[in-house]
Amino acid sequence: MELRYYDTKGAAEYLNSLGLLFRAGTLGVWRSQGKGPRYKKIARKVFYEKTALDEFAKGHTVDTVDSGSLNK
Repeated sequence: MELRYYDTKGAAEYLNSLGLLFRAGTLGVWRSQGKGPRYKKIARKVFYEKTALDEFAKGHTVDTVDSGSLNK
């Protein structure tokens, strides 16, 4: 059975399984900076939804001046 929610360590392991090398500590620092994947906080515990991790892993496209000419 696949997990739907991950704690911080599990989230880092899941991202690593996708080829993105992140440590649990990195996710913790990013949370404090308001960056990284979305998460839920219940009481004092942090949980990452699998769908949020998948969305984060997709990244986003950044168009540069040079890449704009490729679409023409």
